[in-house]
Amino acid sequence: MELIDLVKKDVQRSRCGFFKAYFNSNVRAVISYRINSYIYRSLSTKLAYILHNIDRKKYNVDIYPASKIGKGFILAHLGAVVIGDGAVLGDNCTVQSGVTIGQKNSFSGFPIIGNNVYIGSGAKVLGDIVIGDNTIIGANSVVTTSFDSNSVIGGVPAKYINRE
Repeated sequence: MELIDLVKKDVQRSRCGFFKAYFNSNVRAVISYRINSYIYRSLSTKLAYILHNIDRKKYNVDIYPASKIGKGFILAHLGAVVIGDGAVLGDNCTVQSGVTIGQKNSFSGFPIIGNNVYIGSGAKVLGDIVIGDNTIIGANSVVTTSFDSNSVIGGVPAKYINRE
C-alpha cells in the first residue's frame, strides 16, 4: 500500500493527473523508480537492479533503487540525472536535468536532503552532507558542505546567497 500512496503523491504533485501521467515520461521515470525501490526493499535486490538498468537506458535517468526519496518527488526534465544508492531526499523535492546527487569519492558518504528542496539544472550535491528543508540550490552549483534550512545557495563551491 505504501507504493501506491507514494505514486499517488508523485502524480498529484506533478499536476498532470493519472491519465496524462501515462504520457508524461518524467512521471513514468519516477514511477519506475518507485517500483524498483519497492522490489529492492521487499522482493529481490538483483531483480530491482536488472529493472533499474533497463529504466536507466529508457529514460536517461540513473536513480538507484536503494536510494530513499520521499513523497511528491518531481523530475522536472529527464536527462543525465544521477541519484546514488545511499542518497536520501525528503518530501516534495524537485530535481532538474543534469543533477548528480552522490559521493565525492569512494570513501565518502551520501547527501541527506531535506523536504521541499529545489535542485537546479546541472547542480552537483556530493559527499556526506546535509541540506536543510526549504532550500534552493542554484543551477550548476557544486555543493560539498552542509547548509541550513530556508536558504538559497549557489556557486562553485556553493555559498549562501540568501538565508531567511
